[in-house]
Amino acid sequence: MLPSARAFLLALSFSFLTSNCQAAQTDKLISNPRQVTLADNGATVRIAQGKGFLLRLGGPPPLWQVRISGRKILKRARNISMVSGGQGYYVGFETGMASLSAEPIRSSCTPERECPAGKFNITVEVLKDK
Repeated sequence: MLPSARAFLLALSFSFLTSNCQAAQTDKLISNPRQVTLADNGATVRIAQGKGFLLRLGGPPPLWQVRISGRKILKRARNISMVSGGQGYYVGFETGMASLSAEPIRSSCTPERECPAGKFNITVEVLKDK
């Protein structure tokens, strides 16, 4: 194979792989949800600044360990009564992007209620309120 043909095939393969990865990350877009559930795993959630959503992954059990990157952008509201199966109400404070991930705490699972496999991840985009 000629060097230029090999380079072309490599570039074409790389382009195909990266475009497929990007499509997989942005396939599901949810705007202004009232609640986010396990069915929304992998989605991008758009909310207006000052608005929020209930994270409702189920339980107990299991209990969930929730982590946020971008804590200035997305925060858990405090002093709110939580519904059964809810992990918190999250509010967009500043515009920008944040990620929220949750993982079941294995010690909280029971033989009657197994822990879900894997992690839950969403990207949250907070937009300027008009």
